[in-house]
Amino acid sequence: MDFINLVAVLFYSYALGCFCSAYYLVKIFSKQDIRTLNSGTVGARNAGRILGKKGFVITFVGDFLKTGLPLGVTIYFFRSDANFSILFLVSSIAVMLGHLFPAQLKLKGGKGVVVFTAIIFVINFWVLLISLGVLFLLLLSTHNQKISIVASVLTTIPSSLILMNYYPLFLDPITILTIFIAIILLIISHLKKAHVNL
Repeated sequence: MDFINLVAVLFYSYALGCFCSAYYLVKIFSKQDIRTLNSGTVGARNAGRILGKKGFVITFVGDFLKTGLPLGVTIYFFRSDANFSILFLVSSIAVMLGHLFPAQLKLKGGKGVVVFTAIIFVINFWVLLISLGVLFLLLLSTHNQKISIVASVLTTIPSSLILMNYYPLFLDPITILTIFIAIILLIISHLKKAHVNL
């Protein structure tokens, strides 16, 4: 593998991941540090609590785009590389790590739900649709947001494995490993934030 390509992908993916939309949005409109408000997380839900629906929507779109941009760059420039799947894995995880642990915000970022959603969207839109379907069905039947989100996220692994056999667009063992690692980071992030809030 070309070491320079690996370092380049890691650098721009982490750097863009560090751009936490909620932090700058709240800073601009309220002159406050979102890390000291409500849950203290630098994400769409906390921005929504502070700025209302517009805060949630703008943050969601911003974090979605800041994830899609580096992944799109990786796909555009390295799709023909023999080690593309590994580079995509590095790009995906680096973006998520940037969001969870942004260097300029003293490693205090968001929970990563929007970033995870964007990664799944780029990998395979059908996996995302299945996951969202599970989310909405469980929300309607259980009215339990936490259980619904957890089940929805975990659904991405079996649905990816199934689609890898019948709809192999952009799905292979390494990209499925990408999803698995992203889920682990998501769980760690939520457990960490829950511990901080106690």
